[in-house]
Order: sequence, then structure tokens, then C-alpha cells
Amino acid sequence: MLSKTQKNFLWMIAEKTIGVVGLFFINALVAKYLGPVVIGQIAIATAIFQIVQVVGVFGSDSIFYKRISTNLIGGIQLMMPVFVLRSIIFIIFASICIMFLNMRMDLTGMTLVLSICLAYYFYTIDTYTSFNESLLNSRINAIANVVGLIIGLVARALMVRYKVPIIYFGLPLIIISAIPYFLKSYVFRKQYKRMVTIKYSVLKKRLFHLSYAGSILVIPSIISSIYPRLNVLIISFLYGNHDVGIYSVSQSIATSWSFILLSLLTSCLPSLFREKNNQKIIKLGARLHLNIILLSIPVMLVITFLVNFAILYLYGESYKESITPCILLCFSTLLSTLGMASSKIIIKFSGYRFLLWKTIFILVLSLVLSYFFSIRFGLIGAASAVIITEVFSLTVINYLFMQGFILSVHIEMFKIIYVYFRRLFGMKKSDGS
Repeated sequence: MLSKTQKNFLWMIAEKTIGVVGLFFINALVAKYLGPVVIGQIAIATAIFQIVQVVGVFGSDSIFYKRISTNLIGGIQLMMPVFVLRSIIFIIFASICIMFLNMRMDLTGMTLVLSICLAYYFYTIDTYTSFNESLLNSRINAIANVVGLIIGLVARALMVRYKVPIIYFGLPLIIISAIPYFLKSYVFRKQYKRMVTIKYSVLKKRLFHLSYAGSILVIPSIISSIYPRLNVLIISFLYGNHDVGIYSVSQSIATSWSFILLSLLTSCLPSLFREKNNQKIIKLGARLHLNIILLSIPVMLVITFLVNFAILYLYGESYKESITPCILLCFSTLLSTLGMASSKIIIKFSGYRFLLWKTIFILVLSLVLSYFFSIRFGLIGAASAVIITEVFSLTVINYLFMQGFILSVHIEMFKIIYVYFRRLFGMKKSDGS
């Protein structure tokens, strides 16, 4: 019999799997129909509003999640202040971004921008996802998200089938975010409607608290959100929408399997955080790093051998420049997950200040490398800059923490590999004698 935690985990995996498989094929169909320029416009707008979403959340996700986990009624009564705060901040920053994008986009592009903006507004105000996760009730999230995703994907497929004008392709994006939001809202209000009400004076007080506490948490979140989208913004600045469309296809394929690695990472964290002995933490961390690598190798090999066929067959000739960056970014996905594993070990030792300064430094390094590599080598240079940055972040910078604690983890990992191969070849030698 599965525990509630295991069931919760399986629901999350099922949702991600359906999402990745569905999006991969339908997005390929849509990308082929719309072409790199329009896909580039969508990618730029998506990258910008993903950052706006992080700004809009304003660090309230951590505060809300913690409150819900410890005090259910208090958490529920915090939902209205969170909604108001997120709405105000999102609308302010979204308006600024829309004015900026209006100077760079045509009518079709701006229609898509407004659709993406509305879609990310629903993502921003969605407190129901965190609420359900805190109660280990991801089944509701999964069902709602899958329903929205299926309706959105079917709409996209039909629009391509019947050659609907490009200007309407923003509607499925709204559907994918709006339907899950309203479904989760309906389920929540059915159960907890009476607890939501809050006095104006209390609302004002909690808004002030959220604004103050969130202002401390939001800066690292913004920096972290900018980093993975930096290349898209730089390519847009240097080359324009067409190249952004090419690069975004590479990126989406190369990172599509990251949820598998993140699931492994999440499942291993409890034992790591419970452990108090440093030597055992080093061993657990080394095995976690090794498991991530072993899980990645077959996926990376499959992508490397099939990416040529997948892009040319599913996306078309106009996306053939995506092939090489895709292979490079696939490798960076592995490095990024290894970096996350190392960061969790640092968090275990409360190295928050270290991670903040590291994130700022890595952002600056990434900006410099991406800019100059993109100028010199184009999209391949942009992808290469990501790999160099991830390697530097994983090794050199992390080794500065606690007198080389992460270095000890990596050394232990190589020791495990060495022992395994020594035993393997030792067995073969004895068999032959």
C-alpha cells in the first residue's frame, strides 16, 4: 500500500509526463506551422513574463507554504492578502513590459504578448497549487492541470489543422493556465469558502507583512529566474526573433527530461537533510550526484542520436540550426541538476548568504560569456556559454563553501566510480586466470 507522500509524488510525475509528451508533439506541430519568427516572439514574451511572474509572487510562496503547513486556518486567511499583493505587483510590472514590447512587435506579436501576459497572471495569482501541495493533495493539481493542458493542446492541434490565423494562437496559452486555476478554485471554495473571509484592517496588516517579508526573499528569486532566460534575451537583442525561435526549440527539447532528474533529486533530499554526520552527508551527496549522472547518460545518448531526425521530421527544415545547440544544452541540463544537488547540500548547512552571492556572480558571468560567445559563435556560442557557466558554478565556486565540502563530495563520487571499475576489471582478470 502506497503512503500519502508516495501517492502525491506519483501524481506529480504523472502530470509532468503527460505534459512533456503532449507538449513535445503538439508544440512541434505548432512551431512548424507558425515558423521561427513567431515562435521567437512567443519565446521572448514568455521569458519576460516568467520573470514578471517571479516578481509578482514577491517571495510570498515560501511565506504562504510555511503558514499553510503549520496553521491551516491562518494560511487560508492569508490567501486574500496574497492574491491582492500579487495582482498589484504583476499588473504594474506587466504594464511596463507591454509598453517596452510594443516598440519591438507588430500587431500579431502584441496580440500574442497580451495572451501570454494574461496566462502568466493566472499562474501568478494561483495559491491553490501551493495549498494542495502543502496538504499532500497533488491529485487535485494534477487533474486540473491535465484537463487544462489537454483542452489547450487539442485547441492548438485543431487551429493548425484548420489553418486558423496566427493572431488567435494566444488563446490556447490562456486556456492552459486559466482552466486549471478556476477548477482548483472551485474545489477549494467548495470545501473552505467560510474560512476565506477577512476584515479590511487585518487585510491591510497582512499586506504590509507580506510586502516586508517578501522584499527580502524576492531578490534571489528574481536573479534565479533571469539566469536560465538570459540567453533568450541576449539572442533577441543581438539577432532578433528568428534566432530566438531556433534557440527556444533547442532549449525546450534539451530540458524536456529535466523533471526526471528533479524527481530523483526530490526523493533523495529527505535522507540527506535528516543526516547529521558530515562524512555520511558526503557519501549520500556523492551517491546522489552519481545517480543523477547514471540516469542522464541513456537519455543524453538517445537525444544525441535522435535529435537530428526529431527536429527535421517534427519541426521541419527551418529549424535545422537547432540540432547542435540542442545537444550542447542537453549536457547543460545534467550539469544544472548536479548544481542543484550541490546547492541542496549547501542549504543543509544554512549557506543562504553564500548562495545569494554565488547567484549574483554567476548571473554576471553568464551575461558576459553569453554576450561575447553569441557574438563570436552565434547560437552554438550561446549554448557553449551555458555549459562553461554551469561547470564553473558546479566546481570552482562551490568549492569555496566550507573549505571545500562540495569538493569532498565530488572526490567521494570519483572514488565510488574507481572502486566499481577496479572490482569489475579485477573480476574479469580472475575469471581469465
